Amino acid sequence: MNRIVSTMTSWELFSDDQIQDANTALKTLQQTLIYNPEDQKPIIRALIRLVGSNEVPLHIRFQIAVNVYLMFKNKVFIRLFVQDPIEAHMTLQPLYKILLESCIIYEDYSDNDNMEELYFECINILTLIMSLNSGRYHIPGETLEKNKLRQKAMDAGILQVVVFILSETKNEHLGSYIQEEFFEKVDEQDFEYHFKMNHTHYATVSDIIIDVKHRQKIDELLACRLKFVRDTK
Repeated sequence: MNRIVSTMTSWELFSDDQIQDANTALKTLQQTLIYNPEDQKPIIRALIRLVGSNEVPLHIRFQIAVNVYLMFKNKVFIRLFVQDPIEAHMTLQPLYKILLESCIIYEDYSDNDNMEELYFECINILTLIMSLNSGRYHIPGETLEKNKLRQKAMDAGILQVVVFILSETKNEHLGSYIQEEFFEKVDEQDFEYHFKMNHTHYATVSDIIIDVKHRQKIDELLACRLKFVRDTK
């Protein structure tokens, strides 16, 4: 595993085919071997830094992002990852940086689908860490576990940052993707937890969401969605 990650972090020394082979090998290892989740934390940090680096070719960043997503499919690892909200927030900074770029500049990615694919994969990763349900069926035990994981992820500020990006992005495709794949999957109790703990959550992400007006806008969006969820129950 470490040798594969070393190949990725030294991507400039290897050919595209070798990087592709390393990505394939990492994907295979994740599906066939069991690792101590604690051992994966530095690996995740290294891979996420690569995903966020503009020096790395875009297609390599996307391939690595897909592998990061697969690593987070391990619920045990998610549970460990979100235990320390500050550490989780700092680790996710490179993903936020990618998405925040869409809030500053408008670009037409019709000729460069790789950038939008990277945006979407970042959202997929954050959605997975948030343990957002794709369905509305209550499964005793599993549902309770997901609720706890979501609250821990919210303590790390994921909900607040993603909604901030939703409200500010200049990329319509990304905005629609966040709306459908993330925002519409947030439950009533998640919104309630936000309003109960929002001062703590905003303190965690104060390096990203600085302006009070932005926090007010986020709260308005969340309150509006909460009302809609309640009215349509």
